[in-house]
Amino acid sequence: MNTGVIYLNLTTMNTSGILCKAAMRTKLNATARTFSQDIGIRYHDAWDYKRVDYTQIRRNNTPVKRFTSVNNETNEYTMYTFPYVLDECAVIKKQTNTSRGPNNVCELWVNYKFFERKPEEVHLCTKKFQNHCKVSNATCYKIEDCHASVSKLILIA
Repeated sequence: MNTGVIYLNLTTMNTSGILCKAAMRTKLNATARTFSQDIGIRYHDAWDYKRVDYTQIRRNNTPVKRFTSVNNETNEYTMYTFPYVLDECAVIKKQTNTSRGPNNVCELWVNYKFFERKPEEVHLCTKKFQNHCKVSNATCYKIEDCHASVSKLILIA
């Protein structure tokens, strides 16, 4: 899950108007425990791109499965927790401290391996999403909606 293009497969966030999200890691600093991603968001008539810089949280000088990012325009902090990670998928819990209070979102991100798996293996990822996110319904994205212009994400990265 840490190289190549990844896709948002499921989310608990209300995302009206968004057809897909794709992301690609663009920078990695293992010493500082930071990395950056370019994220492409496809709407019906256009793509929007943004860069997100992440810093790993450490507890007692031990790395944990948590990262933070800061939106420089709004000064909102987001904490990302990874309760479940496989080669082909990751469940990510995001908590953003907004001016309106905390906003909690749960997402399932996948890579190309996810789409090559057998149905029962794909079901394991979606089941883990349901278990960790405590939802019965979520917004589902189709990778086909990203394919039209995901190469542009790779070019700008």
